[in-house]
Amino acid sequence: MKKLLDPNQGKEKEVQLEVKTESFSQEELVEKWRKFAYSVKLKDLDLYSTLSANDPVLKNDWKIELPIYNSAQEADINNRKAELLSYLRKQLNNTILDLDLVIDNSKAPKGVFTEKDKYKKLVEKNPKIDALRKKFGLSF
Repeated sequence: MKKLLDPNQGKEKEVQLEVKTESFSQEELVEKWRKFAYSVKLKDLDLYSTLSANDPVLKNDWKIELPIYNSAQEADINNRKAELLSYLRKQLNNTILDLDLVIDNSKAPKGVFTEKDKYKKLVEKNPKIDALRKKFGLSF
């Protein structure tokens, strides 16, 4: 009978989230970041490599900026972004921090893929190779 007379029946209860904005340093952020990265190392080596490649940078308004190299890394992080942010928010006692990914191709490690690139890399290591090429009249 009480259920029938209850005016709040059928209405959703509002969930109140506590907003925490405790200050933390760049060093604390990096420490917690590395702990999270290490915790996923055995389960997801690609994500571990991505998180370990560059340190996050704390920006204004509790924004964390992470430089990454490509869209594959972006996808890896986005798949686990909620878990990462939840961990950092809890560990740093700050519920409003957020993560921004910045793709920076200029810092990406360059692989040696073409024959010309391989030759240039070899000549960098040993310039005498180029002298031999010229001596024997070989082209490249």
